Formats: sequence, structure tokens, C-alpha cells
Amino acid sequence: SLDELNDKIVSTYVKSGRIWEFVKHSEAAEPAQQQQHGKAPLLKDYLNEWLYVFKAKKLKPTSIKFYATMAKDHIIPGLVTDIQAFLDERAYLSKKYLTEMKVFLSSLYKDAMEDKLVDNNPATSRKLSIPSEKVKVVHALQLEDFQDIAANLYRLDVRQRTLLGLMMYTGMRRGEVLGLR
Repeated sequence: SLDELNDKIVSTYVKSGRIWEFVKHSEAAEPAQQQQHGKAPLLKDYLNEWLYVFKAKKLKPTSIKFYATMAKDHIIPGLVTDIQAFLDERAYLSKKYLTEMKVFLSSLYKDAMEDKLVDNNPATSRKLSIPSEKVKVVHALQLEDFQDIAANLYRLDVRQRTLLGLMMYTGMRRGEVLGLR
């Protein structure tokens, strides 16, 4: 798939140590260019370097892609030190995604503090709240639907029958069932 191809490309750049060639094509600035001007890098540029040079070695390509998309779509356009206002503006996103964004920002600011680019980490305040308005409503199967599925389990191959039966009769989620050995 296209996602797998993109993951393979990023992974190859990371393994070869040539990640800046990839980042340059993504409109990120090289650290050498920033140093030539004698200025501290903008947080946006620091984020790109931090993600692709330092975090890329520790994370899976899918995680890098997830964080790069989060950075491109939300973090960079709204980069502010008022993290609560930043989160409040994105209350339409899921609680999980907002929490991931807060963790991402906290890690970014922590490393920026270590590099003496910022004085504090606004993402670690205990006063911050996750303002998600998105509510995930889960509906249980109606008794008739449950009975219909149970009566037709025999039509599935043994693996599918086992997985579906485990989910129906134990209440386990798909990921939990798939994780069984």
C-alpha cells in the first residue's frame, strides 16, 4: 500500500543516516542553515530536527508518520506557549488524540529546554485539561442480532469463528483477542 511504501522510505532514510535529505523535501530547515545565520532555530524547525533526527531512531516508521502528521496538521500551525488554549481550539478531536498531542508537546518542550531554547515546559502544567467534546457512543448488539450471529458462526472458517466467538461470549475487544497466543 501507499502507507507501507511511505513507511519503508522513511525507515530507509533513518537507517542510512540521510534523514535530512528526506526532511529537506518536506520543507524543513537544516540545522547547518540555522547556525550559519547565527540565530536560534524557530521552534517549528527545531520540531522537525527533533522528530526526524532524534526521535526517528527510537520510534517505528508508523509512529514517525503519525507524529509528523500531527505536527503538520495541528502543532506547527498553532504553535503557542498557551497549551490550554491550543487544546481548547481542538476540542473537536478525540480525547486520546489530544492526550497524544499533549505528550508530544511535552516531550518536544522538554528536549528544547535541555537544548536551552526555551525556559520552561508549558505542556507539563497540572492545571491543563483535555477538553475533548467528541464522544464515542458504543452500542451493544441487540439480543436478536446476537442470536442470529451465534446461530451462523458455523458458516465461518475455524479461525474467524474462534475470534468472533471469543469476542461475543467474553466481551473481549478485537485487539485483545488478536493478542492471544
